[in-house]
Amino acid sequence: MRHLLALMLCATLRGADDLESLFTRAATDPDAVVPLVLAGSRAIAQDDAAQGISLAERLEPFCHRLFFTSERFAAMAQAHVALAEPDGHSVWHLARSYRIGDQLVLRINPRDPSQYKLIDARAQPVTVVVSVANHCLLLWLGGTLLGIYPVAIGAPGHQTPLGQTRITARVRDPEWRDPATGKVYPPHDPGNFLGGYWLGFAPLEDRTFRGIGIHGWTAQEEGRWVGQDASHGCIRMRQADLPEVFDVALTGSRVSIRQ
Repeated sequence: MRHLLALMLCATLRGADDLESLFTRAATDPDAVVPLVLAGSRAIAQDDAAQGISLAERLEPFCHRLFFTSERFAAMAQAHVALAEPDGHSVWHLARSYRIGDQLVLRINPRDPSQYKLIDARAQPVTVVVSVANHCLLLWLGGTLLGIYPVAIGAPGHQTPLGQTRITARVRDPEWRDPATGKVYPPHDPGNFLGGYWLGFAPLEDRTFRGIGIHGWTAQEEGRWVGQDASHGCIRMRQADLPEVFDVALTGSRVSIRQ
């Protein structure tokens, strides 16, 4: 038994050394970015919550380059990033085929490219994981981390519920009903503070998650609420981060709210 534990410890340490080596290489060598993201994603899934979050935060800049910029890397297909020729198809058609938002296709590709860079979500499930204790949202495609984002969660008395659900509403420029007053603000109204995005969760039979979702918040400066217990139960995101989640977490995507 002691011999087995020693072998397991050695394997863990060796894996950590290999990951550190990939971080060092990826800082200057683009060919190391995909191996780093894949190895880092596996390590996050195996770590405890605190260590996993810390590692995800280190990995995030490389995830952003791989998935949300026009930069292209060797072996991208291993991380579910495809290159597709237009073949006369519209951006909307390509986005629908690869199960991503069309605005993401436009953001990460130059105008009229010979090949489009696309996140390929056709075969792997998209999962949104929210860590309440760590005030962060992790976006996964299968077992690959796409990004980690700081968020606000429910304030005392309006705690964000824990559990599993799915995204059933995905609305650009939604109206907003102020939960404190009941007043409804139409899209683009100065009193509508949702930031132009709404990802609504499916309520459970006991009404858990009813009226809960992901949105922005423009009523205050982000520094006053990001990373805090500040909402009426929803997940608040920074405006700069919202489009990435909105354009990957389509209707039907899984949601897991954890302590």
